[in-house]
Amino acid sequence: MNLLRELREGAKLSQRDLADKLGVTVSFISSVERGVKPLTPERIEAAAGALKLDDDERKALFLSFNKLPPQLTQHLLEHPELW
Repeated sequence: MNLLRELREGAKLSQRDLADKLGVTVSFISSVERGVKPLTPERIEAAAGALKLDDDERKALFLSFNKLPPQLTQHLLEHPELW
């Protein structure tokens, strides 16, 4: 499952709720959750704020939209002090 969707659902927000908070369309949120479109770093920060994410969740969301090798992403998640 897409991390953004998982976090959104955990926050009890609909796609419409999140779209309104980010100033985007429901279609855009759907495309992001399906992996068709990425979020910009600015929108990742806005989504993290709208979802009230803690630091670890914010970092995980940011990493979920990067192009790093999976092993490096996992290493960064396991060692948040590195960033």
